[in-house]
Amino acid sequence: MADDPKRDIERDEYKMTVETYRFFVNLRFVTVAFAMTLQAGLFALYERAGQKELLLRLAISLLAVVLVFAIFIIEWRTTSLFHNVRKRGQDLEHRLGILDGMLGRLINLGKDHRVGR
Repeated sequence: MADDPKRDIERDEYKMTVETYRFFVNLRFVTVAFAMTLQAGLFALYERAGQKELLLRLAISLLAVVLVFAIFIIEWRTTSLFHNVRKRGQDLEHRLGILDGMLGRLINLGKDHRVGR
């Protein structure tokens, strides 16, 4: 008996959802590394500017504040998408009958805050 076409579509979507989830996990680490690298560079420029270059130090400080704000916005959006992908994955696991799926287990980890359980 042939598989239901809708079920095949849901399986394909589940695979894409897991790949997207992995992408967002990776993106979060890349974002943090990028932000730390830029902040370290700005700090080095700030230190090199010297006491007499007050305007340059102020500009570097303002740029650092803008960078922190931009990283915050990027992380907020990425986290929102990350959670939506995880919820969709759990829904697909339920529809496909995957009782102990990766995405469902990750959501349940957040519900139980005790370590080692």
